[in-house]
Amino acid sequence: MLDCRDRPVLQAIFLNSNCFEHLIRLLQNCKLFLNANSKVADKNEKDLANKLLTEMNEDQVFQAQLDCLAVSTIQALTAVMNKSPAAKEVFKERIGYTHMFEVLKSMGQPPLELLKELMNMAVEGDHTSVGILGISNVQPLLLLIQWLPELESHDLQIFISDWLKRICCINRQSRTTCVNANMGIRITETLNSHSSLHRTCAENLIALHGSLGSQSVSSEEIRQLLGLLRVDESEYIHPYTTLVTRAILTMARKQSLESALQYFNLSHSMAGISVPSIQKWPGSAFSFNAWFCLDQDQLTLGNANKGGKRKQLYSDDETVQLTSKVLIIRTFVSFFTGSGMGFEAFITHSGMLVVAVCTKREYATVMLPDHSFCDSLWHNITIVHMPGKRPFGQSLVYIYDNGQQKVSAPLRFPATNEVSTSNLLFFFFK
Repeated sequence: MLDCRDRPVLQAIFLNSNCFEHLIRLLQNCKLFLNANSKVADKNEKDLANKLLTEMNEDQVFQAQLDCLAVSTIQALTAVMNKSPAAKEVFKERIGYTHMFEVLKSMGQPPLELLKELMNMAVEGDHTSVGILGISNVQPLLLLIQWLPELESHDLQIFISDWLKRICCINRQSRTTCVNANMGIRITETLNSHSSLHRTCAENLIALHGSLGSQSVSSEEIRQLLGLLRVDESEYIHPYTTLVTRAILTMARKQSLESALQYFNLSHSMAGISVPSIQKWPGSAFSFNAWFCLDQDQLTLGNANKGGKRKQLYSDDETVQLTSKVLIIRTFVSFFTGSGMGFEAFITHSGMLVVAVCTKREYATVMLPDHSFCDSLWHNITIVHMPGKRPFGQSLVYIYDNGQQKVSAPLRFPATNEVSTSNLLFFFFK
């Protein structure tokens, strides 16, 4: 029903109708009915043999129906909250994921289908599409981690923990989302119940903690992680000792192009760095240098067919109109005068760098071909515009990646004798 054109309007109608409260109350009432049915049967049943033969089967039928209802309820909650930050906040305030977890836990051991629906809620799609779908709602992941020690099936523990390790570590954006949700603390709390966890499940969780810690880790998380290794007897070595040591080494290890200690997170819509107007250019040439890292955008394949969505390195409104036919996702930098002349650079949907110049007569570009920057690695990009020497010199642009010259091509050099009024660095917008 929610798969329609006016989905946001329909979602708002559901929210105003208190649909979250009704769905959770439905689960609670069904569980109460099952409990009450069992008590009445205990009082009225006179024949113990008949009870063992018939009543148990009825309870099993009720439990199976309750499991199906729980799966359908999670599907409905996911549909209402799908791609709606406002709906997620409303659910968090009115119901809370902790309360939802308590209601689901009261129904007994969860079936595999219910756990998969919680995975689908986290990615707002098919949970098997790891690498295509990213984390859209981190709260169900925290519930799954908390639920692991209470799962009697070791196969389910291994299945859930392995999927968590893959989806949470798929790229920098996913790791950042999990770090901001304090997932490391939740993992440590779960590992405290090591007697209830299968060893493979514990290995997956500790490896996940190490990967998240390589992105960012607090002193409290390190303290709690090391606290897992405390034992009562000095001769006894905790089974997590080797795994935790390996995880801490992963956090401390910094590899050349795969990590950075500090950086600006400009992945959100309308995020960017604005520079004040430049009254007078210091020279006749122009160069730009920056370190940047791009992860593959979530659902880029789905958005590719919906028209050009642009995110920038540098540009102005006039240039957006000129390049609206090109599918662009990231812009590095733009310096433009009041008359619309200037420089810009952006990255296309396929991850290729494009350098552009806008003059009064034309909009010219030079592309760095066969090189995608959406690889989750850090790149040092340098772009140099050199005006030609009069009277017959040719203006050139040079593009360097990690210190190596990749492109040297002719490109017109705009006039720089006007005040630069629109200056943006790493400007991203949808």
